[in-house]
Amino acid sequence: MDKKEEDMYNPIQRFFKKKGYIAYGEVQQLDVVCINEKDTEDLIVIEMKKNLTMKLLSQGVLGKKITEKVYIAYYKPNKFTLKKRREALRICKGLGLGVIVVKNNRVEILLEPKKINGINIKKRKKILNEIKGIKVNINIGGCRGRKINTAFREKNIFIGCCLEKIGEGKGIELIKRFGTPKESTSIMYRNIYGWYDNVDRGIYTLNKKGIEELRNEEFKEVYNFYKGKVEKYDVHNSN
Repeated sequence: MDKKEEDMYNPIQRFFKKKGYIAYGEVQQLDVVCINEKDTEDLIVIEMKKNLTMKLLSQGVLGKKITEKVYIAYYKPNKFTLKKRREALRICKGLGLGVIVVKNNRVEILLEPKKINGINIKKRKKILNEIKGIKVNINIGGCRGRKINTAFREKNIFIGCCLEKIGEGKGIELIKRFGTPKESTSIMYRNIYGWYDNVDRGIYTLNKKGIEELRNEEFKEVYNFYKGKVEKYDVHNSN
């Protein structure tokens, strides 16, 4: 059976969960980001490829700009001689990268990452803020050819669920009534996804594209989460 990069995600997710981390797939073009449940500043990045390649090493090095704890992960080769293993680990050690190999859904750490100066605080903050904005963790790390759930998409789905319920409204109304993001008006005005129609000054409604994409099967779990949230807020605020 042909191995897929994304098939490593679940074993890696389970492995780090046992260590107290929550794994998120495909965050800001990173394959996997793990956040310590007790310390949200404790961040791990894992880049995955089916094989150990220069591209994987390059991705790992870029990850070091975000956190000191970066692992590269690949499938353990059937023929992994001691010499090749030592060569691979020597290169990764020099780059400060940790090494994970996966075989038969088992995770083995060959090398722990080490500290190398050069953290980009701005990029790190961007990753942490993205994770804070994701309420429905559905992405699978390493997947290709699928739409990715992002914090921005969730904001649009939240707003879309509100408009689906009330028909049309202003951003400030959605914020007060349902607790949508403070930038709700800006999101509808910029209309990045093309979901909204401006029916009057500052008043928006979902258009045909918005209605169709809001219920996209790929994001059904996200839609159901925010639909429930809208119902809960509305009942609470009507009492």
